Amino acid sequence: MQLPNVNLSRFTRQQIVAICLMAALVLVPLVIIWPNAINIKGTADAIYAEYTFLEDQYRRGHDVRRAERDVVEAKEHIERIQALSLASGDELTLITEIEKNADLTGVRSTLRLDEEKGNTLPFSLQVTGTYYAVQEYLVALQKLPMLLSFTRVSLTPSVAERGAAQTTNISATLSGYVHKTVE
Repeated sequence: MQLPNVNLSRFTRQQIVAICLMAALVLVPLVIIWPNAINIKGTADAIYAEYTFLEDQYRRGHDVRRAERDVVEAKEHIERIQALSLASGDELTLITEIEKNADLTGVRSTLRLDEEKGNTLPFSLQVTGTYYAVQEYLVALQKLPMLLSFTRVSLTPSVAERGAAQTTNISATLSGYVHKTVE
């Protein structure tokens, strides 16, 4: 069997060349460029994932370094804070200091200690005396070797009779707490 001899005209050859060129233009991007574009996209995604991982690690490292600095700063202040705190079982020191300051300033004081709440010891203090004596007493409380935090302060006038004369006094009620040393 013999193939028929086909005479292709010049117009048909141009069409074949054009079709081949069109096929090449379509196949080259599909065969060469498309797989590489997919590869590039995968590489870009991997680079972004690595970037976010490293950024997260840097942030965590930064947070750890900041926490370490905070711990070092806190350790520097712990001794001072503990020096201002009342040692456990040392409530007698607080009572003694409050009574001593009351005697020195000439006021009458009544201290009531409540049950401990965590690391604090709540108290209520009733002070009666002249305005200046109460003021002097409050200044003396500020100088105590432990830190007293006041949550409520109220001042009311009171009248006291001394012999034949009446004197106007002030009655101060102080509520607050003293910090206790953490063991």
